[in-house]
Amino acid sequence: MQQYQQLSRALARSGQTIATLALDERGGWQFTTGQGIRVMLGKDDIMERIQRFLLVVDSAGLSSRMEDIDQIDTRYSNGMAVSWKSATKGLDIARTDNSKRELGL
Repeated sequence: MQQYQQLSRALARSGQTIATLALDERGGWQFTTGQGIRVMLGKDDIMERIQRFLLVVDSAGLSSRMEDIDQIDTRYSNGMAVSWKSATKGLDIARTDNSKRELGL
């Protein structure tokens, strides 16, 4: 219950909600947002991963594409993976992000 409350407070700042929260057999946390997106957090550094999730959703333009996302895996040490409902949906945002990165150099 404590984990649910912490995650709910963090997500509320971005207008998102938790529909389900689960602890798997390996001790890893995952939740489904109110929009139906499955977010895998793992078992370590949960609040750091949720903050990274929120940062990427807000800054990478994902907030306008949430209906196209199937799941997000934050279990990486310095990033996250986005799985799209349709494989071709993610190509446009990947191209846009690469262009921004190249321009920033």
